[in-house]
Amino acid sequence: MPAERRKQRRFTVQIDAYLNGAARAGVGRLSNLSAGGCRIMSSVPLAVGETAVFTLYFGKKSCAVSGRVVAVTGRNVSVRFENMTLSIQNQLDEFLASLSDRPLASRTAH
Repeated sequence: MPAERRKQRRFTVQIDAYLNGAARAGVGRLSNLSAGGCRIMSSVPLAVGETAVFTLYFGKKSCAVSGRVVAVTGRNVSVRFENMTLSIQNQLDEFLASLSDRPLASRTAH
């Protein structure tokens, strides 16, 4: 079994997102999220190495995070976040901390 390469804890989520890349824009739904990246089912095809801005919607809050596509399986895209400002890191950390306190079944943000 391969060793786990992720550095941050991942959370199973159902979060809507808007993505805006150099050549296309679309919507998506996150299935997991960590402080370092996410997995998103995208409405538009993305390629490994492509960068985009992902606007994540946490209930009534949102934050825009830059990321690079690191893997693609069909419409499922794995993204590594890049160049986050301290403010965005803090927003994301605050949201992830709120997930730590909830049972798995209630980890949905709309």
